[in-house]
Amino acid sequence: MAQKIQKSVCKKFSGYCPHLDKENTIFAEYAQVIICDTVTLGYKLIHFKCQDIGECKLNHECPLWKIALRSKP
Repeated sequence: MAQKIQKSVCKKFSGYCPHLDKENTIFAEYAQVIICDTVTLGYKLIHFKCQDIGECKLNHECPLWKIALRSKP
């Protein structure tokens, strides 16, 4: 069963960026989705924006990304 997006929520996360070696801020977008085979709503991280995404080699090892991934909107 496909997940149907109900609404989206954006959050801002700030903290130390090892790539830039300074404080940085990312913006994360979460979609509210219906969990498959249930009637429960949950959130899924679907997008994030960082000022240095084109040059950064951390990918999913970014500490700010990890905070956004674990966070609930």
